[in-house]
Amino acid sequence: MVNFWAAWCPACVEKLPSLARLSQSFEDDLRMCGVAYQRSAAHLRDFRGL
Repeated sequence: MVNFWAAWCPACVEKLPSLARLSQSFEDDLRMCGVAYQRSAAHLRDFRGL
């Protein structure tokens, strides 16, 4: 599972404990990779043209 998240994203940060529990529950069958986006939300909106 790949999780894209950012520290400035409240919903992303809120999900981290749940994802950690999921990873522990399925540690033999599931591999997780977190990809953190470091730039600001405004930069992402500009990149996407929103």
